[in-house]
Amino acid sequence: MKRIALALAGSTMLCLASCRAAPIIPDPTIPHRVAEETTVVIWARAPDGTLRKVPVRALAGWWLASPEVVDGSAPHPAP
Repeated sequence: MKRIALALAGSTMLCLASCRAAPIIPDPTIPHRVAEETTVVIWARAPDGTLRKVPVRALAGWWLASPEVVDGSAPHPAP
C-alpha cells in the first residue's frame, strides 16, 4: 500500500512539473500588437540627414513588426 501511495505521489509531482507553462517566444515572421502604452526608441532621420535614436510613446493597439515582415528581409542590425 505504501508503494502505491509513493508511486501516485511521484507521478503527481512529475505531472505537475510537466504541466508548467512553457515560455512564450514571439514569432518574428508576424506583426504583433502593442498590449499597453510604453516608450520605445526608434531611428529617426534628422534634418541634416543623419539617423538618430529618438524615444517615442507607443500606444496600446499600435503594431510592432520585424524587418522580415516589413520588407521581406532577414532581421538586420540597426544602422
